[in-house]
Amino acid sequence: MPRNTKIQHVWTVLCRESIINAETNNISLLDTLESITVSFGEGTKVKKGNKISVPIMYELVTLWELTGSINGEVLVDMEYSLIDPVGNVLIFQPVNVKFPKNKNRIRYRQKFSGFPFTEPGRYLLQIKSKMADSDEYKITAEVPIEVKVK
Repeated sequence: MPRNTKIQHVWTVLCRESIINAETNNISLLDTLESITVSFGEGTKVKKGNKISVPIMYELVTLWELTGSINGEVLVDMEYSLIDPVGNVLIFQPVNVKFPKNKNRIRYRQKFSGFPFTEPGRYLLQIKSKMADSDEYKITAEVPIEVKVK
């Protein structure tokens, strides 16, 4: 891969569901996720530091673009982490993304069942990436999610 080839993060969204149009290949993002309100039954006590799975289905959808000279297939390593308000990593997932030959834009989608909850506050979905021939990951996106208790 030529040295001037770079990966660029275009956007990342958390949503309830995404739908790809078969004719146009355009994507529709339904119910973008900016905050979550968690309700517990009366008298329920959540011990601080315990992780509870909030029953919610959601997706991570992200768009990437390659710039520079592209001669063939390009591999990109990506990691995404969900970090709670005190800095604990609740989800960590490494992913290898392959840009096919002659394609310089690619979407990545990941579906989740359950949101790990430890305490109310600002959670952060952090995405890091690096070219497959590099040793260093760089933070390419951070998406905040506010989690409230009702």
